[in-house]
Amino acid sequence: MQNPEFQDRKLKSIFFGGGTPSLAQPETFSSIIHQTSKYISFLPDVEITMEANPTSVESDKIKEFKQAGINRVSIGVQSFDERDLKFLGRKHSIQEAVNAIKIAQDSVGQDRVSLDLMFGTNLHASEPDAWKKVLETALDLGTQHISLYQLTVEKNTSFYKKHAKGEFNLPSEEIYEYLYDTAINMCAEKGLKQYEVSNFSSSESTQSKHNVQYWKSRDYIGIGPGAHSRLTLPNNERVAAVQIMQPEQWMHEVNGDDVYNKIMPGNIKVDNLSTQERVDELFLMGLRLVQEGVSESALAHHSGLTFSSALNKNILNQLIHHELLRMEETQNDKNLVATSKGIKVLNSVLSTLLD
Repeated sequence: MQNPEFQDRKLKSIFFGGGTPSLAQPETFSSIIHQTSKYISFLPDVEITMEANPTSVESDKIKEFKQAGINRVSIGVQSFDERDLKFLGRKHSIQEAVNAIKIAQDSVGQDRVSLDLMFGTNLHASEPDAWKKVLETALDLGTQHISLYQLTVEKNTSFYKKHAKGEFNLPSEEIYEYLYDTAINMCAEKGLKQYEVSNFSSSESTQSKHNVQYWKSRDYIGIGPGAHSRLTLPNNERVAAVQIMQPEQWMHEVNGDDVYNKIMPGNIKVDNLSTQERVDELFLMGLRLVQEGVSESALAHHSGLTFSSALNKNILNQLIHHELLRMEETQNDKNLVATSKGIKVLNSVLSTLLD
């Protein structure tokens, strides 16, 4: 952070994530926020989010987090069905989750609390409408921001081994689509509009400012083992950096006296992104924004290219013809946006578009 290039920039958000940061003491957050403010100015409405699990949220402590500078809380509820919680290995109960949400809402404000929910569990494979009850509970609590995550089974995990042995089933593609559509419709009925593939908010002000920066390919600094960064330098080069994965080695490097470490502390890899890599990232992230997508002006800013020079015209026209993408034109700009049909197969759309 001791980089003169940051001095003229304004910080829009801080996000304490990875693991369970709410297990740390409030003084730790206060110290980090204070130290950060020495090197970069904060915007007046800076968003400072902390991830928390329901089991680690206590009324006294969450108020202390607020006093330490936290003004938004993202709670990893995952489900309001005990069968899901048991399957996912979660340690909290439904009542603990409800209590945690109410405590957080009372402390930082109802519009500053986000819930993480997971769909596509083994329960949903056999009982899809159980998902409706989970959503009903979340929405009835006055939730104004929800992030949805589809359960994925990664190789070399206990879930993968159990699934390979046939110990549980996952939903069919038809059920996945039903679950996703159900979430979109139920959230809309309660005033939560989908603004990203997996995110819903009651208004623009309740969106996750931090995550929007990712999706718009803005600059961000990742601090901590394994964290990623993207920075645009004064010469307009865009740098991708990855922090050292091992905590002890990371601490050693961060506390070292090497001049380079003072500029980009703890990074194991720093690469200059090529024009094509910048284009790919812009579309990979930006097309997740269901209302605005990627603007041609943003493409020009990141790469100096236009839609016609960056993309294969025939492929683009085919995707538009099949109603997977649409082009929206304004007086001064153009936006390429994924349709509701395209959002459901976005990975395939992106693969075709960027091939």
